[in-house]
Amino acid sequence: MIRKLLPVLIIVSVALGSVWPMVKCLSCVADFGRDGWLINWIINTSGKNIYGLHSGDITHIFDGGIFYPYRHVLAYSEMFFITALWTYPIGFWIQNPGIVSGLALVSGQLLTCLIIYKWWKKMSGNGWAAMIGTLAFGLSRIRFEYQVHLQMWSMQYWLLGTYLVWSYFTDRKSWKLFLGFGVLGLQVWESLLPIYFAGVVLGVNFIFYHKLLIFNKFEFLRKLIAATLLGGMIAMPPLLTYLGVGREFNFQRSIREAANNSLAINDIWKEFASPGLYILLLIAAVQITNHKFQITEENGRNMKWLGLVMLASLILAFGPVVKWGTKTVKIGGKIPVPLPYAAAYYVIPGFGALRTPSRWIWVSGWAASGLIAIAISKIQIANHKSHILGILGCVTVAVAGGTGITRVRALPTPGQAPEVYKWLGSQPGKVMVILPMAEQEWEMERLPDIFVHNKMTLNGYSGFYPPDQADLGKELTESFPDNKTMKEMKDLKVNWVVVDKKMYNEECKIYNENCGRLELIEKTAGDKKWEDKDWAVYEI
Repeated sequence: MIRKLLPVLIIVSVALGSVWPMVKCLSCVADFGRDGWLINWIINTSGKNIYGLHSGDITHIFDGGIFYPYRHVLAYSEMFFITALWTYPIGFWIQNPGIVSGLALVSGQLLTCLIIYKWWKKMSGNGWAAMIGTLAFGLSRIRFEYQVHLQMWSMQYWLLGTYLVWSYFTDRKSWKLFLGFGVLGLQVWESLLPIYFAGVVLGVNFIFYHKLLIFNKFEFLRKLIAATLLGGMIAMPPLLTYLGVGREFNFQRSIREAANNSLAINDIWKEFASPGLYILLLIAAVQITNHKFQITEENGRNMKWLGLVMLASLILAFGPVVKWGTKTVKIGGKIPVPLPYAAAYYVIPGFGALRTPSRWIWVSGWAASGLIAIAISKIQIANHKSHILGILGCVTVAVAGGTGITRVRALPTPGQAPEVYKWLGSQPGKVMVILPMAEQEWEMERLPDIFVHNKMTLNGYSGFYPPDQADLGKELTESFPDNKTMKEMKDLKVNWVVVDKKMYNEECKIYNENCGRLELIEKTAGDKKWEDKDWAVYEI
């Protein structure tokens, strides 16, 4: 029993070690940019909405406290409802919203690795080989590149759903088909891109399993349609919300933006360099091409679909055109080299809203780890000592050639919020604006304070920024408190204007913008209700 559990215990230990800084500081986020602040706000807002702690009924479940008066602002980015379902009550209980990020990241590493291990063990029939494949990918730079972006980190949900459907392909147990599609339906409430990942994996699987599946054509189709309808019904509310927001703003990202955020050929050994994964994949390739390599028909089928998924996902990661570094590769210096992603952008529903094709490399790395597991499982070593040394060597390569979290940043607790927001939390009125207001990433650092003042704000930041809101923010920042801006705020039923003196001073000093605006506000804004050296609050 202990011997069978040992691979699992090693995976758990190594996985925890790779995220240990976050284990020690659960209310931290990986310290790369400010996206961690936004994701923490989304998880907490989704949690508040799930548990009915918002103002309104169930129709407000996709609303949030930013970009007032717009609704369904959670659809401007990923929604994280599944994560919020279990992390939010913990943060609410200990009165620390920041903890949801750490819980999501640590659990995401553990559960993602354990599901991959379960999959590769069933596929290879060898727990040690499955462990090596899991660690090779779980510690890779390809995985840790997304340590800030929890929608690309907590991949256990779509993996579980896809694994269950794949299991149905192999053992024909109907409950797995229905549960798998149900989990994939729930995935839409968390994040949308992994549904496309699952589509590619299952689509490629069907190519190699269709002859086995259609043993009773009518029965199979009946179950497949029913399972698809189940998943679709579960996914329908967020899908309709995303669709409604897209239509409201006629939103579609340009193909040029997709090209800018795609994988360059040299990124494979630069930004996404994963020595442990690459070395073990090379060993697997040598093993597979060895004329003595013997596999079963099932192993051969699995290697074929994994290899095709690995290549297809890598090609999709390259985006609409071939790039080297930041430059597009052009034939004769004039014609870009087109790739299949360009066709998918125009043909596949929703592809036009996706921003970062390079994220497909995650699926490619995952598939590579499956090939590693199968290949290593077939290595024949008669000597027990040599077998142990081989396992230790592979684990060493995976760990030494991998990476982990090194930099974290603590999110502010409610008690550390500026006094102005604590005061506003006790005041009447539902709507406020913080000036200066801009379509800038520093707006994300204001998001945790929403849980302190509990007001709707005109401010905000997300994966999408309403164009009209950006124009309004610029006008209010540069012109408040003239007659026009005062009227606009009264029409919007704004109750409070919060002036961030420090930010106005920084804009003047660094960018030479809005100089003298503070003095003008002080003289003409009127009904000041609260002030300290950094903040002033005016009632409208």
